[in-house]
Amino acid sequence: MRHVVMEIEEGSLTLTIADCEKRDTRVEVCKRIAIKDLSRVVLSSAIKTVISEIREDFAGVHVVLGERRFQHFVAEVPRLGPEEVRAFVLREAHRMGSLPTDVELLGHCWHLGKLPARRQRLATICLAQNAWQPIERAIQENGLQVLSLTSMEDAITAAIPPHIPQHTAVLEISANKARFILCDGSAVMQARRFMLPASHDDDDDTMLAAQLAMEVPRTLDYLEEIGCRPPEGLLISHRVPGDEDSLPLIGETQSCMVRYEPEFSIAEEQAMPGLATAGVLTRLATSRGPIRSLLGGLTVSLPRSPWPIAAALLAIAVGASGGAFGLIESKILSDSTATLETTRVEVQQLETAIAQRENAASSDQPLSLEQSRLLGVLNTRRPVSLLLSSLSDAASENVAFEKVGFDTSDRVTLTGRVSAGNRLDALMAFTRFIKNVREIPFLESDGREDIRDATGSTRELLFKINLFWRVP
Repeated sequence: MRHVVMEIEEGSLTLTIADCEKRDTRVEVCKRIAIKDLSRVVLSSAIKTVISEIREDFAGVHVVLGERRFQHFVAEVPRLGPEEVRAFVLREAHRMGSLPTDVELLGHCWHLGKLPARRQRLATICLAQNAWQPIERAIQENGLQVLSLTSMEDAITAAIPPHIPQHTAVLEISANKARFILCDGSAVMQARRFMLPASHDDDDDTMLAAQLAMEVPRTLDYLEEIGCRPPEGLLISHRVPGDEDSLPLIGETQSCMVRYEPEFSIAEEQAMPGLATAGVLTRLATSRGPIRSLLGGLTVSLPRSPWPIAAALLAIAVGASGGAFGLIESKILSDSTATLETTRVEVQQLETAIAQRENAASSDQPLSLEQSRLLGVLNTRRPVSLLLSSLSDAASENVAFEKVGFDTSDRVTLTGRVSAGNRLDALMAFTRFIKNVREIPFLESDGREDIRDATGSTRELLFKINLFWRVP
C-alpha cells in the first residue's frame, strides 16, 4: 500500500512517498525544499512546487507538523472518567500554554498505566486549533486531503528501536534546529530545541559536534533541575554528523547510546527521511502503535471498565437459563450494575476532592523567612529594578541586552546578543550567562531559550529567553 507523509516545520517541507507491504517498506520519493515561514501563502506555493516536481498522483497525506506551540505532557491523576479527564487536559493545556479559555484545542490524551492508590498516568499532545488552520487550508488548496495530523516529537518516538530502554532520549537535527526529546515509551516527557549553524561543511561539522557536546549535557542538567529522571539511553539521528568516535562527546553520560539505522529501503538518488517520517511509516507498516491523529478535536482514550461487559454477559446467561425468572434477575442485575457504576463515579469524585484538599493543606505549610519576604515583595509589586540589576550582574562583558519585555501573564522576555573571539567562546559565554540567570531567586525559566547566529557574523550570537516571576 502506498503512503504519503508530509513533514512541515519552520524552514523546511519534506514530502515522502513509500510503498508498505506487510513489514517491507521502500521509500520511492523523498523531496525536501526550504521555506521561509509557515504562512498559508508561502506553504501553499511550496506544496504546489513539490507536487509539480514529483509528478505523482495522490489524494491524501499524513501530516507531521513541527510547531513550537505543540504541548506534550504526562500527568498522574486519580482514576477519572473520560469527561473528567478531558476537562483536566483542557485546563492544563490552557494554563501551560498561557492560552485564553475560549481557544479551541486539537489533541489526544491516552492511558499509560495504573498506579497505586487508584491513580493513573496520562500522556497528552495538544495544539491550538488556530495554529493548524492556515496550514490545513494551504494543503487543501492543492487538492489534498489530510488523513492524519501528529506532532514531530510524537512521530519521532515511533522510530525508537524496541531494544532501546523505555525511558530514553532522542537527538534529531532538521532545518538548522536540533531537537532533544525525553521519552517514556511512546510518550514525550520533555522536548527542547536549539538553533544550529545554517551551513554544514567539514569545519561546520566540527563546530556542530562541539555545540552538541555542550548543549546535550546542559539539557540533561536542566531536566534534572525540574525533577525529570535521567534517560537510560540516547538515540542519535542519522542526520547528526560525525563518526562513531565523536558520539561519546555528545552523550558521555549515557551507557546505552545508539545511532539510528533505517528499517526500510530507499530508492536510488533519494534523500533519507528524518526520524519523524520514519516513525510515521513504522506505525503505518507495523503494529508498533497507531498514529495519534489530532484531527478530531480533543479526544481521550481510556481502557474500558470490565464491569458493564461482565454484567451484560451474566444477564444473558441468566436470561437464557431461567426464562421469565432470568428476565427478572437480569433486570435486578442491571439495576445493581447501574448503582455500582454510580457509586464508583462518586467514590472517584470524593477521592479527587480529598486529593485537592490535601494539596491545598500541604501548600499551607509555614514559609521560611526568605520565602515570606519574597512573597511579600511579589504580592505588592514586581521588583523590576531588582530584576534589571540581577540580570546585569549575571551578564559578562560578552553579553549585551537589546530588550526586556513584560506582559500580563507574568512572562519576562529577554533578548540580546553575545559576542566573542569565535563562535565556540560565544556559546560558552551564553552558557555561563544562562546558568547565572537560573540562580536568580525570583525568576524561573521555561527552558526554551532560542539562540542563533547573527547575520553575516561568525563571532556573534542572538538570543531570546522566556522567564517567569517565581512566587513561593
